[in-house]
Amino acid sequence: MTDDQSEHSTVNLDTSLLKDAQTLLDRKPASVEDVIEGWARLGQVVASQLTEREQMLVLLGSGFVKVIEPE
Repeated sequence: MTDDQSEHSTVNLDTSLLKDAQTLLDRKPASVEDVIEGWARLGQVVASQLTEREQMLVLLGSGFVKVIEPE
């Protein structure tokens, strides 16, 4: 794998995801790529803290994530 290949990949994304990224972009100065990358990073962190069942509930819209700040 060349250096160029290790830094970039092609991903097919749902049109609604791109529209949501554009909506967020309209309110925040960044690129669509930056917005999606941020979502992906957040998703990785959250997914690592949830069970497989909890992840499925969140993805189906039946579960919610609540953030509790440490005291």
